[in-house]
Amino acid sequence: NQSVEIDPVEHIRRCTFYKDIDIYSFHKTILPSVQTLGDVFYHGYSVSNDGPCIGFYDPANESASIKWITYSAAIDCIRRIGSHLWTNVQLTPTKSTVAIISLNRAEYSFVEHACYTYGFIVLALYTSYDQETVLSILDKTQTEVLVVDNLDRIDGFKDKLLERSYLKEILIMDNMVHNESNRIRSIPAVLQTIQQSDVRSRPYINPENVAAYILTSGTTGEPKIAMLSHTNFMAMTKGSIERRERANIAAETSNRHCSFLPMAHLYERLVLISNFLHGTQVVYCPVPEKVFEYYP
Repeated sequence: NQSVEIDPVEHIRRCTFYKDIDIYSFHKTILPSVQTLGDVFYHGYSVSNDGPCIGFYDPANESASIKWITYSAAIDCIRRIGSHLWTNVQLTPTKSTVAIISLNRAEYSFVEHACYTYGFIVLALYTSYDQETVLSILDKTQTEVLVVDNLDRIDGFKDKLLERSYLKEILIMDNMVHNESNRIRSIPAVLQTIQQSDVRSRPYINPENVAAYILTSGTTGEPKIAMLSHTNFMAMTKGSIERRERANIAAETSNRHCSFLPMAHLYERLVLISNFLHGTQVVYCPVPEKVFEYYP
């Protein structure tokens, strides 16, 4: 009784809630002001009234409370990083690709949503990939910027990376004492040098444009690549929102999410997008084994 048959030959069935709607356009009626992934943080800012967005927790100090940054502060970081990629690195909106290899942390989301906001394509790579796999994927996608959490992540093949002429910059999330190459920069340095006057206005992004390349984990051979548009992400996220609201379990801005699944995984990415869209709060746990230390 939860579904109805709409094709007596193929015996295709649809949920009774949506038996008469156009499934290809229905998602556009849900949160109509949110058309692309670049709108997500702005909607979260609005519904949370610029509330707490991302929390930082020091597990070494059990008595310390979580320190929060607001949605406006997160948006500021996103726009500064995006403006750097567009102006200084000279990436091309809707065409250039940015790869990210990192454990779960706030800077990951800043870079990811900077790309969504300014139209760059996100290529999320698993930290479990070996050097050959990473180089092969970068070669195939002609990735122009590689973002990693620390220099140790690429220590064994840094020289090979710098040999790639298509790779314009390597961004490190951690602070660096000194620059080893003019093509290696740190995100803290970018956030300091990009002034408010340098921040660029958001370009128009067609919802049908590619937002991300999604890869398999590589456990059954070389990772396979799929292209997902902003609309793909929005249809999935909005559909989930509609079903939760119908079931009276809509998310509240006071909710908190502890992110510990790999951020390269599509499920975790969708969960984070949904949380930021709802204006809820997020804490990142870099190692799943420590989830109970980080859980807020």
